[in-house]
Amino acid sequence: MQSGACSRIFSCGFIGENFMKKTSRREFMQLSGAAVAGSALLARTPAVWASNSSASVAVEPPLSVFEYGQVQLLPGLFREQFDRTGEFADLLLT
Repeated sequence: MQSGACSRIFSCGFIGENFMKKTSRREFMQLSGAAVAGSALLARTPAVWASNSSASVAVEPPLSVFEYGQVQLLPGLFREQFDRTGEFADLLLT
């Protein structure tokens, strides 16, 4: 890389319309390696929001399993698709 100038991404040509012209293969590989190493470190670091907190979320009403026959589709795209599929299945069975 250029002598310390690449500490600022914009000055090295990493971002912009001339990315491929200004970046050598060596610079690209170094940047790629840094990105991979950074993501590996982030993957090992526990997330801040996953820390031991006493906060809990209550779902009201509690979730429960229901039968397929209890599902009703309101007028709209999903209902239209369901109706068309049913009509097609009836054609296949007759």
